[in-house]
Amino acid sequence: MNKNKIVLILFPLLASSCATLFTEYDEKLLENKEFSDSLKVEEIPAPETVKVEDVKASANKTADETAEATAAGAKKVSKAKPGKSNSAKPPMKAEPLVSPEKASKPLKHQPEMEDGEGFIGRRPKVDPFVDNEELIYAVSYFALEGGRFTMKTHPFVEVNGRKSYRFTFHARSSSTFSLFYAVDDMAEFFMDYEDLVPYSYTIKAKESKQVRDVKSFYNWK
Repeated sequence: MNKNKIVLILFPLLASSCATLFTEYDEKLLENKEFSDSLKVEEIPAPETVKVEDVKASANKTADETAEATAAGAKKVSKAKPGKSNSAKPPMKAEPLVSPEKASKPLKHQPEMEDGEGFIGRRPKVDPFVDNEELIYAVSYFALEGGRFTMKTHPFVEVNGRKSYRFTFHARSSSTFSLFYAVDDMAEFFMDYEDLVPYSYTIKAKESKQVRDVKSFYNWK
């Protein structure tokens, strides 16, 4: 038999024999009550979908009401006696959206523990994160795909009663590369919407020779 054929036959057997399966573990051993009590995450209900028919009906109703009001106003003016002007209420004075005291008050550094080099107001003018945005990166070894790394932005959630971002990260090896070393790692990250400070991150690393479970909570208060 040709030596090349022997190598082709023995290589899959050798690879499968060298491959290591995921380490088995008990999920209950990784539970952390202190972490669970410190982090309360709730889904924010999605806004109801507005139907096109409802928008058109509302627009037509508004147009009809405007036409009736205009006609009634014109009729009232025509009944006014010559030489006398109709009394009208003085226009309302526009109130400023922000009081002068509040507008002149300088923004403080956030969070308070930061020094003078910290942020002055954390919300950017344009939100840098897009809902349901997903980035996928492929890792290759010698023209073979070794795995993929995915980052995703999820809809807003409430963390301890505050609007927050939710990000997830997933690294997974390909079926071919998993014959030598299997990877299936997940991570989750929460960040406050207003102050842009992290609340927590969790990592669940499930690999051929190790299992890691990391839970970190930041108590900014």
